[in-house]
Amino acid sequence: MALNLVKSVTSIYKSLTDRFNRDIRYITPSMSGMGVFALIGFPLYYWIWHDLFPQPYENFFLRLVGMLFSLGVVLLKFWPEWMRRYLPYYWYVATLYVFPFFFVFMLLGNSGNDVWLMSTMAAVFLALLVFDWVIMLIQFVFGSVLAYVVFYVTYGPPEGTYFIGEHVPIYLFAVVGAVASNYTKELVNESKRGLYFKVGATIAHELRSPLLAIKMQLKAAKKGISSFEWRARHGNEDGQLCVSRVSASIESADRQVDDSFTIIDMMLMNVNHRAQQISDEGVHQASQCIERAISGFPYKSDSQRGMVRRGIIEDFYFHGSGVLVVHVLYNLMKNAIYYANAANSNGGGEVVLSSKADDEWNRIVVRDNGCGISEDRMKQIFTWFYSDGRTTANAGVGLSFSKMAMESVGGRIKCVSVVGEYTEFVLLFPARKDVGG
Repeated sequence: MALNLVKSVTSIYKSLTDRFNRDIRYITPSMSGMGVFALIGFPLYYWIWHDLFPQPYENFFLRLVGMLFSLGVVLLKFWPEWMRRYLPYYWYVATLYVFPFFFVFMLLGNSGNDVWLMSTMAAVFLALLVFDWVIMLIQFVFGSVLAYVVFYVTYGPPEGTYFIGEHVPIYLFAVVGAVASNYTKELVNESKRGLYFKVGATIAHELRSPLLAIKMQLKAAKKGISSFEWRARHGNEDGQLCVSRVSASIESADRQVDDSFTIIDMMLMNVNHRAQQISDEGVHQASQCIERAISGFPYKSDSQRGMVRRGIIEDFYFHGSGVLVVHVLYNLMKNAIYYANAANSNGGGEVVLSSKADDEWNRIVVRDNGCGISEDRMKQIFTWFYSDGRTTANAGVGLSFSKMAMESVGGRIKCVSVVGEYTEFVLLFPARKDVGG
């Protein structure tokens, strides 16, 4: 009985956490804009309700606290790296205060008059633009109760309690209507996600068949050369060298097939929002990933191979999937080579991979001397299916996948660029003190 209860509570908590994290993922690009809106709105409406259309109750201190929360959101891009991991908690507390707590508190202070009744209903609809309807209901219930308790402790029982009976149907109409609208949108989004999953599953299925066939052929080839290897051991040194090279090629191809399976699993995990076991999950060295990316990248020509070089390598360890990090480097190298070539028609294109160990965040940097990325494009480059349209081969998923892969190892990816000079993609890994000295 107790075990079932624990399982039920854990399941509910996981579901709510998934909903909240999904909301954060969708709303993050709009946070700064919403912060500016609130930062202006708090003092503006203080003037409106205090001077232009005076209301029975106003509280500048409450508005000042709301402005401080909003300012923190506006300055999000200036947050240091160590603070960004706390963004979801800050966002939840800030919106809890700005939406239910503030509006319900002001509603009680104004004895439930029409102005604040309408304002609170507007807050409900705004909250539904930010949160999943389940999270919104939980937040509004908790925030409303908290506002009532604080108001009661500060001023005593609210005056004009007549509004509760008269206006509850209006509140219910607003809330239920908003929830119904949000639920319809959620059904549409769920349908889209289902379609994406079916497409992804189909692609994965179609890829698995030829990959399995290749793997079987490689195994057969390894067996087939065994007799030739036996002959080579009896004095034919050239034959021995040939066998070594063929075996190395087969091993490399075999590893590439395994890596492809890992990427398929990762893409399915992203579409399906379910965790899957990555085959090489563990502790890896940055230098090995860089070496593997440079040596294993499918260069189209010797000139492309000559463009790529190693910079200063400060080795470090990270926990996660080495395969995913290598494929992130593949994506970044592919883009870097393309744009460095395009910007340097005289053959002066250069791509440099380097790494730096630090106390808090370790880094792998991919830098090119291409055309750079404008500020407008910088805001969209990690968005799924975004493409600048310069090449038909760009489906707009490489950088989005790279962002997702870095998050899966507990890291981040950021871009620094100067138009006409260079572009740097920086892979950030949490520093580990328990391995590698």
